[in-house]
Amino acid sequence: MLTVRLIMSHTKLTNPEIRKLKAEAQRLEPIVRVGKGGLTATVVASIEQELTLRELIKIRFSQERDERDELAGKIAETTGAKLLMQVGKVAVFYRPKPAADATAQ
Repeated sequence: MLTVRLIMSHTKLTNPEIRKLKAEAQRLEPIVRVGKGGLTATVVASIEQELTLRELIKIRFSQERDERDELAGKIAETTGAKLLMQVGKVAVFYRPKPAADATAQ
């Protein structure tokens, strides 16, 4: 059975914004993979780096269902990113770039 979770976080996104981000995420490939070793400092650093570069990323987990849910929550808490959705072994995270970075582009 396929489970889909939509999780709202502390930063408010409107429903149209969430739909747009989820649509963009459909075209993405997982950038970071969390392997059997779990959430190591190296994995967290990679996630931080990718969120800084891209804002919207997909992460693939190798763990079982309960552990994936726990790891996704830890990633969101550790990085300050929003867990937009989790489908099977893939989770989508969003963290907007700081205002200074957004105006520089």
